[in-house]
Amino acid sequence: MKITGIQAYPLSVQFQRPQVTSQSAYRKVSICLVRIDTDEGIYGVGESLARFGAQAYAALIEGLLAPTLIGQDPLSVTKHWDTMRNTLNGRSGGILFEAIAGIDIALWDIRGKALNAPIWMLLGGKVRDRVPVYASSIYGGLGHPCRGRQNHRRRL
Repeated sequence: MKITGIQAYPLSVQFQRPQVTSQSAYRKVSICLVRIDTDEGIYGVGESLARFGAQAYAALIEGLLAPTLIGQDPLSVTKHWDTMRNTLNGRSGGILFEAIAGIDIALWDIRGKALNAPIWMLLGGKVRDRVPVYASSIYGGLGHPCRGRQNHRRRL
């Protein structure tokens, strides 16, 4: 199987009111969706949180990272991580890792589909019966925890 195409789709959503965190008041959230296609018709989808503008992430993914992966085996996820990380000659971190995350997720999606296995199994199998919950960037503020949980459940 070979990677035949990588597309990045920059998306932004305006909040109805600013979302206040300890760092800033955010007026929108931006992400970059990534789709990786293969010659066998299997595709994977991933997402990068785009803190510095979704268009910048899309340009980085399509212009710098994608060319290093076209024609490669999508199942070699770790190899691709190393290749992408080294793309900036040792100046990795921040925006580069955030962009790589979307590609990484899409590659794992392809791997799971190709092997007909859930990602949790590919990452080592069952470790525990319960998973602790962590939430960040909660839209709408925290308010009363039970009320927040009910509001977020409705959105799902």
